[in-house]
Amino acid sequence: FFSGVDTVIMGRKTYNQIVTELSPGQWPYEGATTYVLTRHGETDNAENIRFKNMDVCRLIEALKQESEGKDIWICGGAKVARQLISSNMIDTYHLAVIPVLLGNGIRLFGTTDQKIKLEMVGTKEYNGIIEMVYSRRNI
Repeated sequence: FFSGVDTVIMGRKTYNQIVTELSPGQWPYEGATTYVLTRHGETDNAENIRFKNMDVCRLIEALKQESEGKDIWICGGAKVARQLISSNMIDTYHLAVIPVLLGNGIRLFGTTDQKIKLEMVGTKEYNGIIEMVYSRRNI
């Protein structure tokens, strides 16, 4: 999956979780440019990580005008995902069911007034995780 990605977009909380808990010693998304949406004043670093204080929809529109940003992966952040879902800007959904019951948490799909029709493209099973891949249908 990741070999086809040239750009990663995530929120600040997801970035913090990656660098402090999930992969503190090594950035896991080498080879792709990462944009971290934040209101903090961080500066970009040498690992192709760019911090942006802007609307995610505007960022994606700008990236699609450049040479990069053709294969964008939204790597996390329910707030980021909800903005893109409500603007119907996600072409393909990779949804993973991980066998852990949390009991509570942040909803990925908030309420919306629109219906977005999806078509199943495929499924994968690995390490007890089920990944479902859906494409947005243009109807």
